[in-house]
Amino acid sequence: MKEALLPLNIFKTPNLGIGNVGVFLTQAAWFPLVYILILYLQQVLQYSPATGAILVLPVPIFMAFFMVAVAEKVLAKFGIKITMVVGFVVLGLGNILFSQFATVDGTYFINYLHW
Repeated sequence: MKEALLPLNIFKTPNLGIGNVGVFLTQAAWFPLVYILILYLQQVLQYSPATGAILVLPVPIFMAFFMVAVAEKVLAKFGIKITMVVGFVVLGLGNILFSQFATVDGTYFINYLHW
């Protein structure tokens, strides 16, 4: 093989390595939260799988709005490093808060949407 499909020397680039670590950490914190939220809606609040999936839709809608309307301005003002650190802290706090305040007798609007 003379040429690799992906040249491995690109991983020597510091920004690419930091970006890969950042994506890994984000997914490591985000995926368990989504999994637990779906289980909470189905097993604890007794929603059907289809209803539980529909009830999770406000999260990606909010994320899409945030990315389009706010993220570019925040990144331009504070830079990628501060934005990533604050994002990880907010995601971690969200995980902790949900684990502490989600109750068996909770409701969708109080325990999931926090209204």
